[in-house]
Amino acid sequence: MNVQRPKIALYGKRNFSEKLTVSFDFIRENWKPLFKYATYLILPVILIQSLTYSSLRSIVPQMELFMNSSAFAMVQTQMLSLLGNYLLNFALSTLAMLALSALFYALIQLYNRREERLEGITFHDFGSLMGHCAKRIFILGITLFFFICIYLLLMGLAAYFSLWTLALTVPLFLVLCIAATLTVPTYVFEDIPLFDAIPRAFNMGFRTWGGTFLILLVMGLIASLLQSIVSIPLTIVLVAKGMFTLSDPQAVANTPVWVNMVQYVGTILMLYASYITTLFGIVGIAYQYGHASEVTDSVTVVSDIDNFDNL
Repeated sequence: MNVQRPKIALYGKRNFSEKLTVSFDFIRENWKPLFKYATYLILPVILIQSLTYSSLRSIVPQMELFMNSSAFAMVQTQMLSLLGNYLLNFALSTLAMLALSALFYALIQLYNRREERLEGITFHDFGSLMGHCAKRIFILGITLFFFICIYLLLMGLAAYFSLWTLALTVPLFLVLCIAATLTVPTYVFEDIPLFDAIPRAFNMGFRTWGGTFLILLVMGLIASLLQSIVSIPLTIVLVAKGMFTLSDPQAVANTPVWVNMVQYVGTILMLYASYITTLFGIVGIAYQYGHASEVTDSVTVVSDIDNFDNL
């Protein structure tokens, strides 16, 4: 890690290319601690989650076999197993994303607070800060989920009376979702109450909506590309298994052990890539927040000065 380079400031007005540059500079400068502690956090979750993925893939062909027979009791058992695997997978994914988001936001804050940046950090240096971030992200997530449910309910009621309302409510929902991405860094980075952070984040989100959308788009494309590359081995294994089980669903039970092991390792790599690449979006949104904060606050300051002159 080269500490002689100027520290990358979180706050500052930047154009789109500059925001991308500082985001990648931050990742390049701090990739070792970012990947190291992210791996420590999510690897245990991935090892368990990979088993649920393998179970889900084996249940579907077996269900097709049972549906073609009179074994209705076995179908019910498979349905319950499928539901349990989905719920477990959802819980593990939520836990992993909460931990990763808290970790990355904590390390971004620590980077800006320490003279040594992230050089030589240990878990003791950011453990409490990460816990604070996780608590805030969790509370914010529950609150936004509640608001989303209300909005979807209202959207459904409006669509019940007229489907034409979807032409307004669906685009508006997408616009709100883009603006809402700034709620996380706003509530995590600023020491303000939740219901002060949400309107402030939406204000910044609407003022810089185009830049936020582009950051999410570019970072999402990069993450998707990397995930696709890492998922190639798993895809090959699944295609090969699908060719054998297409004509004979019973072949699932007779799959060689080494094939299942390759599938398990491939699933681990796929999940690891899907989680670790969220770093691009989180860092990008963090620096987008720093830009939006400067833009919004400077507009507020100018407005206050103009109002003072008019007194």
